[in-house]
Amino acid sequence: MDVLLGILYQHAQYGGATLVAHAASGCDSNQDTWEYWYPSMPSGWNNIISSFTGYSGCEIKIYDATNANCFSGPCMGPLLGISYVGDTMNDKTSSVTFH
Repeated sequence: MDVLLGILYQHAQYGGATLVAHAASGCDSNQDTWEYWYPSMPSGWNNIISSFTGYSGCEIKIYDATNANCFSGPCMGPLLGISYVGDTMNDKTSSVTFH
């Protein structure tokens, strides 16, 4: 049975369309490494994330670059959740990791 890793939201305050991430198990307690990731966003989800919430022990980190790379663009996290990612990251997420 899959567990819920996190929900990414199109709008601030956890509104709009949702991208729900599942996996076989949750995340461990080591926030320095990621267990799951989207190296690029699924179709229709590139550059539209404004808020997110992590579940099953997962914190989420978002990147303004593909392949989870803070060196080629801004990033935020890992965080358990945030109601607005801020002007720097709003509508700019191109990859996501679950820690």
